[in-house]
Amino acid sequence: MAGVQSMLARVLGVGLALLSTSLVVAPADAAETTLVTPVKIMPLGDSITHGVGASGGYRLELKDLLVPAGHSFDFVGSQASGPFEIEDRQHQGHSGFKIHDIAAIARDRVTTYRPEVVLLVIGTNDVAGDYELDTAPDRLAGLIDTIVDAA
Repeated sequence: MAGVQSMLARVLGVGLALLSTSLVVAPADAAETTLVTPVKIMPLGDSITHGVGASGGYRLELKDLLVPAGHSFDFVGSQASGPFEIEDRQHQGHSGFKIHDIAAIARDRVTTYRPEVVLLVIGTNDVAGDYELDTAPDRLAGLIDTIVDAA
């Protein structure tokens, strides 16, 4: 799990920083902490996001990092799968998808679910299948632009 935590810290540093600074309001004279609206997180990508079988990919480990720290979040997306330890099982992970497959649905899904944080894990199937590797960086840049534009 330490390896996954390290990877998540590197990949999601900005998103986690956003979560850690925007969810809790604690006035200096208040005895209680007030939680604000949960941050909407869209896990978007391939089978690493979807998970294998009932694993939930990285989503269960992410939940296990965020919940004990008191972060309030809501996973969003049109898919729902993973272990029952993830009560909030929505995501946008699709096994076998390549960059262009996610690009084909990204605008619609981001517009529909209005996430505040998008966790994009994509490209493994492009590399593993030696699929148009020379254009992968440009396709990925286009996908990121699509997500930003839709948001």
